[in-house]
Formats: sequence, structure tokens, C-alpha cells
Amino acid sequence: SIGLDYVPQTIETPQNDSNEGPNTKTDGSAANENSVKAHIVDLTTLYAKVDLPLGGTYLKVGYSTATVQSRENMSSGNSYGDDDTNGPTLGIGYNHEIADGFSVRAEVTASEFSDVTTNNGQTNKTEIKVQEMIGARGTISIVKSF
Repeated sequence: SIGLDYVPQTIETPQNDSNEGPNTKTDGSAANENSVKAHIVDLTTLYAKVDLPLGGTYLKVGYSTATVQSRENMSSGNSYGDDDTNGPTLGIGYNHEIADGFSVRAEVTASEFSDVTTNNGQTNKTEIKVQEMIGARGTISIVKSF
């Protein structure tokens, strides 16, 4: 069967704080304090579910897309843009039929995503590049087949 999975929640990365260069401004206040994190939104997977001859066990093969939103507080006042990412998703799960086309599924999936690049939009561009993004997810869901 073919399906579409959408995650309505925002996935937040941990925040990274840095303090590089002189530690204080001429007025004595803190300088060069920067914080950056990312929000992953609109995670969507188009997939094929392939049933195995093991009593409800299935494989899941798909392609996922998401937007990575940059969230920063830079001492320079600069901001960075967003970028889209995509990649393959593989998983294994168990489907238990209930009744009237309803079933409960438990599955584990792993995804690999393309690199994400963004810059501060200034003449002396500072670029951020995130590489080798991978993720794993465990899901329990109630589904209705049509």
C-alpha cells in the first residue's frame, strides 16, 4: 500500500550558545553572545508499505521532506535563512487489524537527510552548513484503510 505521513509538531534541536572575541563591550555589558538552534517543520513522508509473510510485520520505504528554520540571537543582529531538506526513509513495523478497516501500527523508521546551507545575507557572508543529518523515530498509530 501507499501512504502519506505528516508530522504537525515542530521538532526543535538543542540550542548552541557561543561567546567568541572580547567578552565585554566598552560600556561593560556582555559582547559576542550568540545562540542558535533549528526548528524542523512540515516533516512529510510519502511511503510504500510492503507486507511480509510474518503475521502483520511490514517494511516501509519512503522519501521524506522537511524545512529547517534557523532560530538565532546574534550579537551582530544578523539572521540566517531557512532551507529545505529531503532524503530516504526505511523502517520496519507491525500492523494489528482491529475491525472495519481500522488497525494499530507500531514501527521504527530511520531517515537520512540532504545537507542544509544558509547564510547571513551580508556582503561578508557567514555560511552555516549542516551535513550528514540522520534521524530515527518510533511511532504507534491508529490507521483506517480505505
